Amino acid sequence: METDYCLFIDRRSGDGEDFTDLPFGDLEKLTNVGNAALRVPYVTAIRLHRKEGEMRGGHPRWEFPPIYERENPNVEGLVLIKHGIFTFGESALESYNRMIYWVGEARKWLQQKTTISYHSIHNKEYTQKEIAEAITILRGSNTIRVATNGTRDLIERFIAGFRSTPKILDFINSSEGREFSQLGPATPDHVIRTKPKPLVITCEDLNNSDIFKKKVQKNIEDFKTNYENYFVRQCKNYNVTKKMLDPLPRIILVPGMGLFAFAPTRKEVTIALDIYEHTIDVITDALRYGNYEALPEKDIFTMEYWSLEQAKLGRSGQGSLAPHESLTPEWQTRWTKQKHP
Repeated sequence: METDYCLFIDRRSGDGEDFTDLPFGDLEKLTNVGNAALRVPYVTAIRLHRKEGEMRGGHPRWEFPPIYERENPNVEGLVLIKHGIFTFGESALESYNRMIYWVGEARKWLQQKTTISYHSIHNKEYTQKEIAEAITILRGSNTIRVATNGTRDLIERFIAGFRSTPKILDFINSSEGREFSQLGPATPDHVIRTKPKPLVITCEDLNNSDIFKKKVQKNIEDFKTNYENYFVRQCKNYNVTKKMLDPLPRIILVPGMGLFAFAPTRKEVTIALDIYEHTIDVITDALRYGNYEALPEKDIFTMEYWSLEQAKLGRSGQGSLAPHESLTPEWQTRWTKQKHP
């Protein structure tokens, strides 16, 4: 069979994830798309090979991997499970129009499903003062000792970000949110921004800040221990030796308050908040159809410790944190606009 080629490729890993995270993630369920799409089981990366010496209209031609020829060489695109949607075309417009159509069909399909009603198990609301105090405690506890200078520990800490909307609170306050948040990221490369799982901290009463602080510190220590166990377990599973990244949580969910993100820079805080807010949307849409299914732990580990993913952060290890910055003015502004008494 003669190899097929394409000139232009579009990728969407946003609304496309709403069904690529279903257990079967099959576009055949979508009206009028069906055979035009090829469902590809999860792989760490899929390569489209450049055809040497082949040019058309000043653009390189790209060779499809063998899976296309085996399954259906006439497909218009792919649904990569746990990754997103790819569409092809002989022109940029053709590829783009296919993407718009596919995503539109996905949205219509999802909108036909029953709206999720989460089972709330936390109804308490917190004042701005209580949230501000929680931010201080969370950031002060989510630290790592990097060195000892004489009798003094050198501590590095993250910048903190906060976001709270009705949709975020519906998820975090529910039993479903606490369960499904622990399954893993919506798409594997998110792990470098969010860690494999968020930390969920419950607090019924913030009147006693000392009690809350001790609870936060214990929860973070437990998170670190679980992360270290995950690292050791997967190194043993793959029979490899690697340097462990810092074990601190990047996302902390506090019922009644909202979503907290921690990162070395303001830009990375924004990215982490955006990613996890969208993850909540993905989980919600997946549950509207049936179930949310993340990758197995071993695949998440592979992605987290893949050098190409770490290169996105511009560092290979812990990196340099920000010892003197906390909640940025941008996030303070957004936080005070939330509907809290």
